Amino acid sequence: MLLPLLLIVVISVADVLAGPETFLAPMMVMAPALASVSTNWRRTLLVGVVGLVLQLAIMPFDAPQGPETATLRWGELVAYVTVALFSTYIARRHERDRRVFAAVRSVAEAAQQAVLRSPGPSVGDVRLAVRYASAADAAQIGGDLYEVLETPHGVRALVGDVRGKGLDAVQTAAVTLLIERI
Repeated sequence: MLLPLLLIVVISVADVLAGPETFLAPMMVMAPALASVSTNWRRTLLVGVVGLVLQLAIMPFDAPQGPETATLRWGELVAYVTVALFSTYIARRHERDRRVFAAVRSVAEAAQQAVLRSPGPSVGDVRLAVRYASAADAAQIGGDLYEVLETPHGVRALVGDVRGKGLDAVQTAAVTLLIERI
């Protein structure tokens, strides 16, 4: 949140220092948009309000008064408020999407952990240890599978990876292991 607020302050100070013929305040529209991708919706709304207050505060230092200037200022404020509200909406949607993704990911990880259960320290005459490490943090949900079973013909080990990612891949891995156990 610091960067969007700093941007508002820098633009405000630059606008006042540049004099009445230079109009930099419309550049503040970048701040709520930046906040929408870097913080939550409440802070994005706060950035929008701070920017609006500073725009109103620096208006007397900007271009000379007149009907054309007033129209431009109102247009600037309407555009700023529109972008600030839209940015707040986007930040709120990002938060909701992150919560939904976290819930789905949690379910998928639980399903995969049920599929990738660790065997004991030994199966038959074979001592073993299992360590599962995905290729990347985001790739923890997929169709990886392993199983070690003692059969009448000796110890059998199965290590595999079904095609795909997500719950469909976990389901296919579970079916594969179920068939292997039969």
